[in-house]
Amino acid sequence: MSDNRRGYEISHKAMSSKEFETFYTELKALFRSPGWEHLVQDLEDQYKIMNSVDLIGDNQSLDFHKGFIEALTFVLDRPVLLEEEAKERDANLVRLQMSKWT
Repeated sequence: MSDNRRGYEISHKAMSSKEFETFYTELKALFRSPGWEHLVQDLEDQYKIMNSVDLIGDNQSLDFHKGFIEALTFVLDRPVLLEEEAKERDANLVRLQMSKWT
C-alpha cells in the first residue's frame, strides 16, 4: 500500500468504556475474518488501479479519483485507526487514575 494514503481519525470518545470494549471486540473479530481479507485484497487492487495518473483525463476525473481513493483509504486504515483509538483511551484512563492519586 502506498505511503501517501490519507489517514482519518476514528473517534468514539462519547462511548462508555463498556460500549467501546464491545465495539472494539466486534471490529477485531471482523478484521480477523476471511471475508475481511478478501475485501481488503479487492480494495487494494482497486486502489492500485485508481491511483494511476494514466486514467485521469480532466479535473472532474481527478476529483472523482481523489474521492474514491479517500474512501478506499478510510476502509483500509480502519484496523490501524482502531488500535490507535484503543491506545489513546488506555492512556487517558491511566492518566485519569493517576490524577486521582495525586
